[in-house]
Amino acid sequence: MHSCHTATLQPTPQGGSKPSGGSLSRCEKCGDNSFPASMYRCGDCDAAYHKLCLNPRHRVEERSDGEGGDARAQQWRCAHCAAQRSSGGGHAPGDVLGDFYFCRRDFSIALARWGLRAVLYKAYLAGPTALAECQLQLISAGACDVVMAAMQHHASEADVARHGVAVVACLAEDNPANGAALGAAVGKLSQGDTVRGARLGEAGACKAALRLLYISDNADMQDSALSALANLAKAEANRERLGGAGARRAVIVAMQAHPAHKFVQQNGLALIASLVDGSSINSTRLLDAGVCEVLVSGLQSTWLQDSVAVMSALAAVVNLSDTLPHDFAKFSDLCAAVMVSMTAYKQHVGVQVAAAHAIEGLACFDSACVELRSRNALAALADAMREHSDNADLCECALAAASMLIGNAPATLLWHIQGCVKFVRWGLLAVLAALEEADLADGTLLAECHLEIREAGACAAVVAATMHHASDAAVGRYGVKVIYMLARKSAACCVAFGAAGACEAVVSVLRRFTADMETKLLALSSLTHLATCPENRAGLRAAGACEELTRELGDNVWDREFLLAAVRAVNS
Repeated sequence: MHSCHTATLQPTPQGGSKPSGGSLSRCEKCGDNSFPASMYRCGDCDAAYHKLCLNPRHRVEERSDGEGGDARAQQWRCAHCAAQRSSGGGHAPGDVLGDFYFCRRDFSIALARWGLRAVLYKAYLAGPTALAECQLQLISAGACDVVMAAMQHHASEADVARHGVAVVACLAEDNPANGAALGAAVGKLSQGDTVRGARLGEAGACKAALRLLYISDNADMQDSALSALANLAKAEANRERLGGAGARRAVIVAMQAHPAHKFVQQNGLALIASLVDGSSINSTRLLDAGVCEVLVSGLQSTWLQDSVAVMSALAAVVNLSDTLPHDFAKFSDLCAAVMVSMTAYKQHVGVQVAAAHAIEGLACFDSACVELRSRNALAALADAMREHSDNADLCECALAAASMLIGNAPATLLWHIQGCVKFVRWGLLAVLAALEEADLADGTLLAECHLEIREAGACAAVVAATMHHASDAAVGRYGVKVIYMLARKSAACCVAFGAAGACEAVVSVLRRFTADMETKLLALSSLTHLATCPENRAGLRAAGACEELTRELGDNVWDREFLLAAVRAVNS
C-alpha cells in the first residue's frame, strides 16, 4: 500500500487497530476527541465512544472470553459488533464483509466515518499478499456503492470525504481490475456539483484519481480516471490542483496511448477543455505538452466518426483560444482542423454550434482570421444557418462568428451567402454601420469605404439579396438604405448599382411595402440618387418607377415630407 492513508497503523493487543497519532480517539457519536480516558473502545472494530454518549442498554455490554486485563476498552464490544455477533450474519466478528454489510444499512455520520475507516484499515492490514483478495472481496460486496452512498449523504463532512477518497484509492491500489472503482466513485460524486467537487479535491481526490493514470496503462482504468478528473476539474480550485500536479502531461499521454478508445478520448478532451478554461498557465503547459497536435490530428481524422469527441475537442479549442498568444505559430493547422470537422458534420447541429464558437474564438487573432476567411469559413457559417434555420442558438453563434471574421473590413463581406435571410439582415446592417461610421469621420474616409465596398462586389450582392428576399421587410428597408448611402455621394456606385439591377429592386420595394413609410422614404431617396446617373434612367422607366411615383403622390398628398421626397425623385 502506498500512501493511501494519513495515519501509521499499529496492531493493538485486543485485536483492533489504532493510528499512532491518536486520530481514532474520537467519539463516533459526538465526533469529539476530548476525555479519551472516559471512552469505551470496541475490541472488534476499535471504534471509540464516550461513556455518556452511549445508549444505556449498550453501556454494560462487555466481553467475557477469558482474556486478561481489566480495562473496559479491552473487554467491551460496540453495538455494531455485538449485533453482528449475536445475529451470526455468516461472518466472523470483525470480518471485512461482515462489517461492510452492516454499513449498508445505516448512513448516520458516525457510522459513515466508522464504516469508511474500517474498510480502509481492513484493506491495509490485509498485507501485500492478501491485499488483492481483500480488494476483490470488498468490490464484490459493493464497497464502492457503500462509499458513494456515505459520501453523498454527508457531502459536507470533511472526514467522510477524506476517508472516502482514501478508501476507493486503497481499493484500486495496484489492482487494474478494481482501478476503475476510484474514477467511477469520485467521478459520480463530483458530476455536476462543483461545490462537492471542490470538497473532494481538498480531500485528495485529485491526486488519488490522477495517480490512476500513472499506475497502469489499462485503457478502462485510464478512462475511469479521466472521467473522474474531468468532473473534478469543473471546480476552479481543482483545476489549479490538477495543473500543478501534472495532469496536463498525463492526459496527453493517455490519449496518445489509446487513440481508438472512444471514452478515453472523450473524457480526455473534457478534461483538457476544463483545464484550459480561463487559465493561461494551464494552456501554456498543455501547449508545451503537445495538446495542439492532438487536437489537430483528432479533428482531421481520429474523431471524425465520433460527434461527441468532435464537440468536446471544439470546446477545448474555444477555451484554448481565450489564452493563446498572438504570435502562436500553429493557427493555420488549428483553423484547418476546425473547418474539416465542421464540414464533416453539416447535419449535426451540436457540432455546428461548437464549430461556430471555435471560429468566433479564433477570429480574435488577425492571422487566424485570415486563415479562416481563406478556408471559406463565412460560407460554412451561412450553410449551417441555412441547414438549421430554425435553431436560434446556431443562428446566434454563427452571426457572432461572422461578425468577428468580418470585423471592420467591408471588403471581406462575401455576399454570395444570401440564401440565409438572417445572415443577409445582419450583413446589410454591418455595411450600414461601416458607412455611417465613415460618414461621421471625413470625406476621405467615406470615399475609401465606398471604394472598398464597391470593389468587394457589394453593390451587386446587395441588389441580389434584396431581390432574393423581396418579401422580408427588414431586408427591403436595409437594402434600399444601403443603396441610398452608397449612391448618394458616389457616381461610380450609382453606375454599379444600375448595372446590377438596383432600379428594379428599389421600385419593387416601393411597390411591395406600401404601409411602411420609413422604407418608402428610403426607396424614394434611393431612386433620386440613382436617377442622377443617365445610364439608370432608362432602367427606372422600364421598372415602372414613373407609375409608382404617380401612385404614391396620389396616395400621400397630405404628407409634406413624403411629397417633397417624391417630387425630388420625379425631378431627377
